[in-house]
Amino acid sequence: MTKEKIVHKIDEALQEHKEWLEEVRRVRKGYITPFSVPQDESGCAFGNWLRNDGSKLKKIPGFEILELIGKYHMLVHEKYAKIYRLCYGTGGFLSKLLGTARKLRYDEKEELKRIYKELLKNSQMLRKKLLQLKRLVANVDERYL
Repeated sequence: MTKEKIVHKIDEALQEHKEWLEEVRRVRKGYITPFSVPQDESGCAFGNWLRNDGSKLKKIPGFEILELIGKYHMLVHEKYAKIYRLCYGTGGFLSKLLGTARKLRYDEKEELKRIYKELLKNSQMLRKKLLQLKRLVANVDERYL
């Protein structure tokens, strides 16, 4: 894997994550069908890269940051899964496909706000760590890749 390919993948991840966050916001507001937003970190392209090609970078000294990136990536998906279950329940395929949100009680709305705030906090950390990784890749000797 070349520096350029890795940097490109990180840039893609940053853009995809930005788009994913917008989709999460729209799901939370009830604007779109939640079925299209991956709940599990293995359901997104970056998650697959992180587990496969990205994991090979962990052997490079100084690239321990990948562990933190994996942690924050998992956390944002876990928070979204909680938002999804709160808004849409655990219904079957048809309810997921139709995206029928259930009416939330006041306490559930407060819980939704809290979880969403946590998701955004973890998302900011993920973005920060991805930018740090991008700088690391730019400065590493190509022989290590």
